[in-house]
Amino acid sequence: MAAKPFQISAKDLGGLAVEGACERCFWIRRHRKLPYQMFPGVFTILADKIKEAAHVYTDAHDGHAPPWLERYGTEGRYCTQKMSWQSFKYHFEQIPATLTGMPDDIWEPKANAP
Repeated sequence: MAAKPFQISAKDLGGLAVEGACERCFWIRRHRKLPYQMFPGVFTILADKIKEAAHVYTDAHDGHAPPWLERYGTEGRYCTQKMSWQSFKYHFEQIPATLTGMPDDIWEPKANAP
């Protein structure tokens, strides 16, 4: 019987990379339905509003990204294409595993950014 392909989201993988992450807790969250494990919706709304504010700022300032984004080497151009989690998958043949997830926003890097 073939093993079920392993798939993990970028968020879950990042959670495992945090210092002090509990492997047992991770396994339980992946294999058991637990109450109150959802990310509160208010944080999703806040993230969307921050992204919207950054886009409005950029449009109003001749294509310059907000100062708090420029320090990360971003240009004042952001992706306007509607994103879907289904299009963000990468399969690693060596493991084998599939990494899934969706970025909050995509900005073009500056030409001289490291």
